[in-house]
Amino acid sequence: MNNVLKNYFLFVVFCVYAFFARSQETLTLDQAIAIALKNNYSVQIAANNAAIASNNRYPGNAGMLPQLTLNAGGALATNTTKQHYASGNEIDKSNVNTDAFNYGAALNWTLFDGFRMFVEYDKLKVLDDIGDLNFKQAIETTVASVINAYYDVVMEKQLLKNIKDAIEIYNEKVRLADTKYTLGSGSKLDLLQSKVDLNVQKSNLMKQSTLLDNSKVTLNQLLSRPRETDFIVADTISITYKPSFDELKTSTFQQNISMKISDKNISLARLSLKEIEAQRYPIIGVGLNYAYTQTDNPAGFITTSKNTGLGPSFSIVYPIFNGFQVNHNYKNAKWNLDNANFNSNNTKLVVESSLLKTFRTFQTNMEALKLEEENYTLAKENVDIALERYRLGSSSALELKIAQQSYEDADNRVVLARYATKISETELMRLNGILVKAIK
Repeated sequence: MNNVLKNYFLFVVFCVYAFFARSQETLTLDQAIAIALKNNYSVQIAANNAAIASNNRYPGNAGMLPQLTLNAGGALATNTTKQHYASGNEIDKSNVNTDAFNYGAALNWTLFDGFRMFVEYDKLKVLDDIGDLNFKQAIETTVASVINAYYDVVMEKQLLKNIKDAIEIYNEKVRLADTKYTLGSGSKLDLLQSKVDLNVQKSNLMKQSTLLDNSKVTLNQLLSRPRETDFIVADTISITYKPSFDELKTSTFQQNISMKISDKNISLARLSLKEIEAQRYPIIGVGLNYAYTQTDNPAGFITTSKNTGLGPSFSIVYPIFNGFQVNHNYKNAKWNLDNANFNSNNTKLVVESSLLKTFRTFQTNMEALKLEEENYTLAKENVDIALERYRLGSSSALELKIAQQSYEDADNRVVLARYATKISETELMRLNGILVKAIK
């Protein structure tokens, strides 16, 4: 009867687990990346900054277009006027309303400013490019973080499965030890130790479950969604990127985003230098002005006065001396250009060093993964043989425990080695600028 109840209980637990498993979201890596790119705040901020830089890129913001202004004004007054003239005439009026108003339009256009406007427009283009690169870099960083976090969940899931697989062996070991003890062919010491080992694995299972849940919280945070959202991830970690170092070195210097940004900063510094040089030239402008004024004063000699005017204007401003500000700013701009070059060279050194170290790490991880997979196969065969020998009574519980420990370690090392390889693969793709191919 006890066995019947036990089997029924296990069946109910299985059905409940299956129900909740179906209700959980199955989250693929592509889906996780898509959610992150849509919701992640860093990406949204970078997108807005790129939009601002693109919006600023127009000729009028560089001073290349004419400016048209309208103006109007008016005044109302109530006056008392008393006037005595030599001719004997007198004017004595009280509460006289005097009205005056004017309006006009002015069109001004700078024709030449030492080519400063063209330099400024080129700067806006470079800033737009930098905005796009910063946006792509934010996406790249987010994608790399999501990949690492996603496969961290996969790793924790696999480690949890390893413990569950180990528990099956420990359950079988306890069953065999109990049978041997009942038949008198085994000691109670082996039975107790088997139960202790089983309890240790159950404790490890609870701890690993917590680690898995926490890794899901971390991924949900990157996806900017409720931390308690549960989901199911893939069962394996695939390694597909296998480049040569020579190919990497060539393509990285062409595609790495950090290096592209540093090159753009050099262009920006050069344009700033030209912009200061333009201050040494005259500024030539033309304009067209229209004005209309009207004054009504019933108490004056002229009761109504109207003036209308339309005419062109021309201006030349040539700086002669401004306290050596141009020379001062020019020196600062040259130093900024030097700094931009230094920063670019340093960025290239950092990227090249990171590429070499990451490639070596990736190669080492790939070789280590092959060895760990081979060790796992050997350890699995060894534990199967040890369990069968223990079942037949031809080996001790200690021998089986050693084989079990070797198998557990090999199983976990394969998972950890595959995750480490995936991390280095992702970093290689990020350095090479191909992690996000769809973003232009």
